Amino acid sequence: QCNHRSLMLNCEMTEERFIGSIKRCLLFLTEDETNIFVFQKRFSMKLVNPEKRGLKCYHFKKQFTTYLDYISEKLQPKRIVSEYKKREVNAYRNKTKECIWKRDELVKKAESYLLENVDYYKFC
Repeated sequence: QCNHRSLMLNCEMTEERFIGSIKRCLLFLTEDETNIFVFQKRFSMKLVNPEKRGLKCYHFKKQFTTYLDYISEKLQPKRIVSEYKKREVNAYRNKTKECIWKRDELVKKAESYLLENVDYYKFC
């Protein structure tokens, strides 16, 4: 999400500021009336119903390869079919310029924060 918003993580500060730079990257994050960042709920664990098993994660690297074959069996065909055109939404990334990849402890802190605090990452 940082790349999509053209933001960089701050790796040179305290852990609190590092986590703050992660929060700034998250889409659907807004300030409330007290200027505290809060997540707009775009995904909730309430959507996950183990009995129905209707909500699943799919690896993002497969989204334009095997996923289309997988999901096409489950969806109704369109009435009007048009040619699919892939649209790149993220800018080119040069990971060598991103400080987080040079420090394993920051990668672990970021993963830990996202898994503990953001429902989408908890689920997937």
